[in-house]
Amino acid sequence: MKKVDREFNFSRKITESATDFLGDKEKIDIINENALDLLSQKSISMDICGSIFTVRKNPPFVETLKLSDRIMVDFPCYPSKFEMSFGTRESSIFNWYTSESSQTQKKWTLVQGNSFLYTPSSNDVGRFVKLEVIPRDGNQTAGRTVVEIVSKNAVDPGPGYCPFQRRHEYTDSITNESTCRVVSYNLLADLYADSVYSRTVLFPSCPPFALSIDYRKQMILRELKGYHGDIICLQEVDRKVFKYDLLPILSEVGFNGVFETKGGDLSEVNVINEMLKGNDETWNDFRNAIQAKPELKESIMKRKTAFLTVLLQPKNTSGTKKPPLLIGITHLLFLPEADHIRLIQAEICLRHMCKLLKETHGHLIFCGDFNSVPTNAVYEYFLGGKITTNHADWKSCPGQEVEGINLSHNLSLESGCGTPKYTNYTLKFKDCLDYVFFDTRAFSVDKVIPFPTIEENSVKPYLIHIFHLIILLVLLI
Repeated sequence: MKKVDREFNFSRKITESATDFLGDKEKIDIINENALDLLSQKSISMDICGSIFTVRKNPPFVETLKLSDRIMVDFPCYPSKFEMSFGTRESSIFNWYTSESSQTQKKWTLVQGNSFLYTPSSNDVGRFVKLEVIPRDGNQTAGRTVVEIVSKNAVDPGPGYCPFQRRHEYTDSITNESTCRVVSYNLLADLYADSVYSRTVLFPSCPPFALSIDYRKQMILRELKGYHGDIICLQEVDRKVFKYDLLPILSEVGFNGVFETKGGDLSEVNVINEMLKGNDETWNDFRNAIQAKPELKESIMKRKTAFLTVLLQPKNTSGTKKPPLLIGITHLLFLPEADHIRLIQAEICLRHMCKLLKETHGHLIFCGDFNSVPTNAVYEYFLGGKITTNHADWKSCPGQEVEGINLSHNLSLESGCGTPKYTNYTLKFKDCLDYVFFDTRAFSVDKVIPFPTIEENSVKPYLIHIFHLIILLVLLI
């Protein structure tokens, strides 16, 4: 049999003509050796009929610019969403204008030049706000297009005096190099705040506007800025709020930020997987206990918990280099019947941080929303240094009992604010869930900023916080 060295395409349609599948010879482009790459030139101009035009490559321009729907007296006004290409926010110019009267938006008065922020005063009530942006890049080259946006609504008086202003009286200046002001706050994600359950069960006394993230983020930013914190640890932070609100506004006063999503690449599920699959003897106790209880394993594996560590080096202004600070932030599982899982989560955090402390010789500050009252095992373990296998919290959920585990650590931890009457305040639940723990061998408490009173929370709780209170203290380094 003769071999046919040819390929056939049996997918051809019978309606196709021969010319439909006859291949054309590939054309070869001949490069003009005298051609110039114009875009690589620093300066390009074009002569059209005697008129000279300057050609600019990738000029900076604004892609998105928005203002908040609600602008209030004494609260920072800024672009609620700002995105640009081929330029930087730091290099661009932001000019703020207000309308001359409430009846017109045609005449504008410049009230704040070259600032990303503008704080309206009582004189601005009833006036509209306009923001003008001149985009620039790092070389201070202005883009051709100037972008403007006018507020949807006029400036309103806002809530007036807020109880957190009383706390601001204790933090009206920055700290010195021998102290560190720590702020920890679960600001309540918009997903949980602006829901039917929140409006009808958790916060029925709060008006709808107070649960809106557009209102809450302005309250949060004004309060945080007034505390002049050195370290701010936040939980339940929405990605958009971090990107468009927290990071740009707090960076104006010298902050940088680190953001980690709940259940990200370093999630608890991945840690548990490694724990169960690996041969590390460090986790033998947990491996055996979890494998022995399928229901416990299933419950742990479907939970996502936030835990983040950041290593900070104090500035050396006195000539003496100080040890780094290892900052741990977490938000443990919230379910009431999950004391055993919270204890496992807490131990995972501690073991990881103890490893980092050995590697970095750092000093530990561990804060967040632990969802544990002072009588729970988590608080007892942190301060006491050990938990035995017969502790009641290991058996907080029938069918998921954790057996055969004794926990211990050699840290010397203390709660910076002790155990206040409550850090979580809702209609049906008021208790202490949030803490700032620190190593007493490295720090001591210099000052605890007083919490809002029960009267302040009872009258208009939405003027203070929704759900959680801010933990605020000063540590001696």
